[in-house]
Amino acid sequence: MTASLKRTIGEGAAWISTGNALLKILGILYSILLLSQLSVYEYGVVELLLSIPPLLGFLSLAGLENVLVADMSNAKGKCQTEKVRYILSSYFSIRFLLACIGTFMLFFAADVIARFYNESVVLMIQLLSITFVIGSVRSVFLIVFNVNYDFHLVALYRFAEELIRFLIILTAFVWFTVNPLAVIIAYVFTDIVTVSIFIPAFYASKKRLLGHVWFSEGFLHPLYILKNHGKWSIFQTYLGLFGQNIRPWIIKTLLGTQAVGIFALAIGMYKHTVSLFPLAKIVAPIIPRFLEKPQQLYKLVNGTIKYQMFILIVVSISVSFVMLLLVTYLFPDYIKAYPLYLAMLVSVIPASFSSIFETVFHGLRAQKNLFFVGVLRLVVILLLLPVSLWVFGLYGVAVELLITGAVYTYERYKKLKHLLPGYQFRLADLIHFSELDKMLLQRIQKTGQKVFGVGSK
Repeated sequence: MTASLKRTIGEGAAWISTGNALLKILGILYSILLLSQLSVYEYGVVELLLSIPPLLGFLSLAGLENVLVADMSNAKGKCQTEKVRYILSSYFSIRFLLACIGTFMLFFAADVIARFYNESVVLMIQLLSITFVIGSVRSVFLIVFNVNYDFHLVALYRFAEELIRFLIILTAFVWFTVNPLAVIIAYVFTDIVTVSIFIPAFYASKKRLLGHVWFSEGFLHPLYILKNHGKWSIFQTYLGLFGQNIRPWIIKTLLGTQAVGIFALAIGMYKHTVSLFPLAKIVAPIIPRFLEKPQQLYKLVNGTIKYQMFILIVVSISVSFVMLLLVTYLFPDYIKAYPLYLAMLVSVIPASFSSIFETVFHGLRAQKNLFFVGVLRLVVILLLLPVSLWVFGLYGVAVELLITGAVYTYERYKKLKHLLPGYQFRLADLIHFSELDKMLLQRIQKTGQKVFGVGSK
């Protein structure tokens, strides 16, 4: 690896880390403003509506971006500019076609929905239909930025999205009223405005990547990018999105829209807690280096699981006190979400295993195996959640989350043992310390310094 490339990646990591910290701050401010203005019922309506595009995520080729970035970066490294151009052309042709289909389907489906809901809900669904087309352009922007190592543009793009969304809601708060329609308008116009602002940056980045000839005959072969592991990445990602976004609709059917609002805040706090220090992302670049060294790979995986679990437990305990203060003093109408959030935190234990196992599967390019395990997880959600809600009420969500996570983790573990003969996790691994543990701790410390700005240089 050349010194210039190391510098680029190092600067990119700094940009992404700083951007993520700013995104969390803006996200918290946005949530505070939103929850202080919307009733529990209105917040439930918003969450239900925003879950519709992900439920149609197969039309957005969700999960394919990372595969494309890897394949295009590999071709770029070999100076195969025409192959890079071909891959991007193929992707955009099918992505835009499916986006148009998604927009058409959702826009005209609103007429059917109008029979059951009021006109404002129909208008919000029609507005959301626009996101399919804008989303296809957004994905191309971010793919090109990543392949071209323009990490500063990736960070700035995502920060601009959060900032524009926040400013739109803030404007509505000051001059108009914050209601579900205002939230959907902010969601849609954020994509439109951000894409418009970054057109010049995209033009410059794409010119450096592809030269003056931008597209190729890849346009005529839209199915090219779905070959091999690409399609399995889409299937696996879509199953995850569908499972996450079907929960609000099951809750609405059995417990009502207000229960969706309580659930949405609780699951939002849970996801925020779990994502504060994702160790899986830290070891993702390391794992490929150990694929030819099985014994060291096993120790690395088990060590990562150990530290991920300890970190998540400590973070969960610490953040839970902060969340209690926020909910009690800023969103008293949502106080029922806090005990549900505490119940959900038990799921960090299976999540510690599954997040690391998934990283190893990606390192082994075993997305097909992930897909079939994902089918099992979706089946468990669809069968278990209604029963849990009937027996435990809204707390049944936490029960389902824990059981689903445990089943999913166990199946991943069995598959991983099949792919890596000789691998096993023992309770003794939680207390064993090795040289790989030392390397992990050093990497965790460096990442903590970048994210939180603390520690010695």
